[in-house]
Amino acid sequence: MTMRLTLEIIRSQQALEALRPEWDALHARCDAKAFFNDHRAVMLNWARHREARSNSLHIVTMRQSGELVFAAPMIQQRDRIGTSTLKWLTSLTPLYDDVLIAPEADVDVIAGQFARHVRSIPFARKLKASIVREDSSLNAILSGMGPVDSSEHPALEADLTGYADRDAYFASKPAKSRKRFRLYFNRLSQIGETKFNLIGADSDLKPEISWIFDVKRDWALERSGDKGWISQPETEQWFQSFSEELTQKSKVLTLTCGDKRVVSALFFIHQDTLFGSKIAYDPEFSHASPGLLLMVELCRVAIDLGMRRVDIMTGDSSWKRRFATFSVPINSYRLSLDPWRLHGKKWV
Repeated sequence: MTMRLTLEIIRSQQALEALRPEWDALHARCDAKAFFNDHRAVMLNWARHREARSNSLHIVTMRQSGELVFAAPMIQQRDRIGTSTLKWLTSLTPLYDDVLIAPEADVDVIAGQFARHVRSIPFARKLKASIVREDSSLNAILSGMGPVDSSEHPALEADLTGYADRDAYFASKPAKSRKRFRLYFNRLSQIGETKFNLIGADSDLKPEISWIFDVKRDWALERSGDKGWISQPETEQWFQSFSEELTQKSKVLTLTCGDKRVVSALFFIHQDTLFGSKIAYDPEFSHASPGLLLMVELCRVAIDLGMRRVDIMTGDSSWKRRFATFSVPINSYRLSLDPWRLHGKKWV
């Protein structure tokens, strides 16, 4: 029997706030990949967009028998000529774009209704989504609507299933890798007391997050002369606020040598996945391969916390590739909503 859906558009912040209990219930039923569609994240995202007069909320929801089964957080951005573009409601940082969809929902039916809706919006020219995992629900929704571009930098992940504990994980590494880890750790220990620190809900993460962003801003300026999105105060504030809102899911792993931080990682845990969000190291200690030391311990911490995988997320570096056991392509969509451009498509 065909799934009968009722579509509703959330256009006000008040309506979005009122939807939170249902949103949270649906989010809890989705897999880990939808983590950054937490209602608190969506509200923080809207705070970054709402000051622009050209932006308005356009959150597509669908219900089956009154129950929320689908939510797509978007904004409608109007231009000077009277047309508009639909964009994903993002944090304006490189986090995954996605939707919430109930596990029992018929994806094809929802995709069809979503496509019909966005194509029916008066004067809407394009739909844009930038960081879409190929294995995500959003990719399943958009892949039938038009062409896709794939990024050269996939999402990288480390599968930790099969390791009984942190020692088993470390023992599984090649002897050369274990020797290199000990060499670099001992090299730091000759300078000062060297140790890893896991900082969680019982501590203040603010100074740790500030250090990470200070280092990343300096690195970006030195590398390209343009700090880009990382330089904006709102970027750090988003991660500070998100970590405050999700205290039980937000943590920092830092390696210190004496009274100095060597390398730190801000990460989040959700269901069976650790999301390695922001990593930075002090160039003073680059001789000790801080990325390698951090990733070994981050994987061991993930096992300690009961996680089955580490999502190293997007971006490219040799130490990320070294620890990844598989990758997921990242897609982007720039879809024309002009009906004559899609006249060959049929939606059921």
